[in-house]
Order: sequence, then C-alpha cells, then structure tokens
Amino acid sequence: MRSGMKMNSASWLLAATIGLTTISIQAQEKPAVEFSGSGFLTLAAGKILGGTRDNADTNPNYLGYKGPHFISDWAQGAVYENKGVQLAPDSRLGLQGSAIFSPNFSLTGQVVARGARDGKVDLEWLYGSYKVNNNLTLQIGRKRLPILYYSESQDVGVSYPWVHLPTDLYGWQVVNYNGANLMYRDQIENWSYTATAFAGAETNKDSGYQKMYNGKHSKTNVRWTNILGGELALSRDWFETRIGYFQNDAENGITGTSDYQAKYRQKIYTLGFVIDYGNWLIRNEYYVGDLSRVEEKDYAQIYAIGYRMGQWTPMLTYSNYQTRYKVGGPIYGYSHDGEERHDTRSVSLRYDLGSSSALKLQYDDYRDYSGPTFHAGGTVATGNARLITLSYDKVF
Repeated sequence: MRSGMKMNSASWLLAATIGLTTISIQAQEKPAVEFSGSGFLTLAAGKILGGTRDNADTNPNYLGYKGPHFISDWAQGAVYENKGVQLAPDSRLGLQGSAIFSPNFSLTGQVVARGARDGKVDLEWLYGSYKVNNNLTLQIGRKRLPILYYSESQDVGVSYPWVHLPTDLYGWQVVNYNGANLMYRDQIENWSYTATAFAGAETNKDSGYQKMYNGKHSKTNVRWTNILGGELALSRDWFETRIGYFQNDAENGITGTSDYQAKYRQKIYTLGFVIDYGNWLIRNEYYVGDLSRVEEKDYAQIYAIGYRMGQWTPMLTYSNYQTRYKVGGPIYGYSHDGEERHDTRSVSLRYDLGSSSALKLQYDDYRDYSGPTFHAGGTVATGNARLITLSYDKVF
C-alpha cells in the first residue's frame, strides 16, 4: 500500500466482443461504424534535493536505488533517484480510440507508453459497452479498478492539480482488472448519482510495486482473483462524494519462479470528498485495507486545499500511510516495530495554458517513520526525501 474465475484477459475480451456484437447486430442489421480518438501527454522532469538513505546511510544503492529516492508511482515502479535531473519517472504518452457500432454498442481501447517502464506500451483499457437503457450500461473487458477518485484518470495529468498523485494513498500492486461492470446513472431532485458494481481478475507480471520491496532488478508477479466490488458517487452543484468497497484474493509470485505464495483475502473501504466552491478546491480521501488473514490493516488519507487565481492554482497537500499489525498474533506474531509508516507534505502550483494543457510545479517532502525492525529487515529503502518536479500536461 485476489478462484472461481479462470478466464484470462484475452478470453474476457473475446467473450465480450462476441456477446455484445451479437446484441448489436440483432438491434441493427447494418450498423454504420463511427470512429473517434484522443490522446494525452505528460512531459516531466524532477530532481532529488536531499534527504536520508535507509540502512543508516551505509549503502547508497540499497535494493538497486541510489538514495535518497522518491517513489512517484508505486504501481508502475516510477522512482526518482539521487542522480541529477530525470525525465522518465512521470513522463508518459497515451492514445485512446472508440468504435461506435450503434447508439447502444461501442468498443473502447487505450494504450500508454511510460518513461518509468522504458517506453514499453501497455494496454490499459479494452472493453465493450452496451447501453441497456437510458440509465443502465453494461461493460465487459479490461478497465481500471475504480478504487479512488482519480483511479480511472490517473494517467491523464490534466485531470488533477498535482504533477503526480499523492503516493501515500495512490500506491497499488494492481490497478486494472479483466471482467465486467454494471453502471447505473440517475438523478434524485438536485442530486446526480452513479452506482457501479464490478467483478473480475488480474495478473500483474513484473510488478513495479513489488520492486520497491524486493529490489529494482527483481521480477515478481501479483495475481488478484475473485475481485468483487462497487462504488457510489453523488454530486450536486459544487460538492461531490464517493464511497467504494471491493474485495479480492491476492497472491504474490515468488521471484524467479512460477510459484505463488499463500493466497490471502483483502477488503478495501474508501471514502472521498471533492469540493469546487467558487475559487476554492478541496480534496479529501480516506482508505482502509483489511488484511486480517495476514494480521494487518492499512490506513491512508489525503487532505488538500487550493485556490484558483485566474489561470493559477496553488495547492497545499498532506498525505500519509501506515500499516497496523495484530501484535503477537497467532500467524506471524508481528510487532509495531516492523510497521511501515510515512507521510508527504506537498506544495504545488498549476498554470492553465488553456482548456487542454497545463504547466505544473511541485515540491514534495517525504518523511519515513517506519519502525526500526521494518528497516532492519531490508524491505523498503526510502528514508526521507525531498523532490522538486516540473511537468507539461496536455490532452489532444
């Protein structure tokens, strides 16, 4: 800070395409296909300004990272190391396309190339949508897990005020799933709401997240099965709130083998508030992870406030993360000295060049409060770190 479904992503997509195309053909014998496309770009540069290394500063390349270093995206393994100005960690290019076969049926896909993954192109979205009626939509294929408020738009830098999302909260082993979701939209008086239920599975090969724990050059697979969850978003005028829940079975692949460690169940609870009142912007999100099987609970939250001044938006952000163990529990007998704890204080400034592009400047002060046993165990080699980043974000 996952077995009843055996279908891989290709199988899901094939089933989705066949099933939804059949429905579309029945509804309209000769559909006229319409195509549309868009894209997004983030060019970012960052530099470590200082901090402390883990392991008592005795190993500046601990776990393969030159410390002090700052993790800007756990899921993708994006890390700023202490070696001058770096362009790769937060830079990315994405392309999205849609094919509309009828008023009720469409296919959508999205690919993203990231500097953090040496330009490798990843398939992030590929799903079919069938509009059952004016309120209800069925989608089948590959999508982003709707864990938090910005989860589904986290690659599109223009959509949020920071250079990178607060990593104490937005740090995940898995961010996609292959499966299905039902989405219902409606309005009650002055309130608009969207209710979503989803299910699926995902295997993340060579997990960027696990490199933070196992080493820069390690390769670990993460498998989430039996993903089942839902979210409810309510909005009215300047206020929006979102509540979410999902659960899954999780397994981590043993580095260098095809075997997986013991499966465990996790349950995730999230709550978020978004306020855009006049010139004020407020962002609050809360997360609780219940991993009782391994005698652990995780907590994370962010508090952010900003103020628009014409094209300028300065913002202050505080985020934190901590694990809590069941001390002396019957399974692992963890102690509080082995817990992971850290927070980040950030100052960011956004300048809107227009409706489709922005410049951002951000300063992050990351502070590591993890227990001495956690560090002595050779797990995460972060320590404290101070980072400054500059980005150009655009959609096209």
